Amino acid sequence: MLCIRKDAILATLQSVPRKQRIRLNSRVNLARTQQFDQLLSRQASRAYPVVTLQINSKGGSFLCSQQICKTIEKSDQAVIGVVTGRAYSAAAFILQACHIRVGRPESKYLFHYNTQTYPVSIRPFMDTDAFKLFLDNKVIPDLEEAWAYTHELLLRRVSAVGKTDEDLHTLLRKDHILTAEEALDWGFIDAILPV
Repeated sequence: MLCIRKDAILATLQSVPRKQRIRLNSRVNLARTQQFDQLLSRQASRAYPVVTLQINSKGGSFLCSQQICKTIEKSDQAVIGVVTGRAYSAAAFILQACHIRVGRPESKYLFHYNTQTYPVSIRPFMDTDAFKLFLDNKVIPDLEEAWAYTHELLLRRVSAVGKTDEDLHTLLRKDHILTAEEALDWGFIDAILPV
């Protein structure tokens, strides 16, 4: 388990220049995914080792979130996810791909199953963005495989704090909005920032 001191996170966040910040404050969709890819590439060209991803989003397309997660994983830069308001659904999954995850005391989090993420072999695509990504082969085309990737990401976080796979499934079925303290207890964030 990665052990991160809160003061080290704060010092790192304060040292990141404004131009190294990316905002995710709208719906996760194909346009936002492409914009994120471009922004992260631009940040990489500046040769600064850290980028902050400021999140305040209700979520959006599950498959588009997969593309952003893969982009974060492939990045040579450390991505610090900072939840400034809410990280619901697809935005919460994106947060889990970040190397360090923090939130403000008032931040809220929602992890759940939905029509795109529930693990079944064949599910009609529910939005045009997901369908376009499927056609372009930019994201894992099989939803079971996509869900397995996301499930593994979430399970890594919760098992680090002693929760089980069954605990995770129970949480995902609840559709419960977590407070910052609950997200910290579940291992979804590493620290809560001071006010």
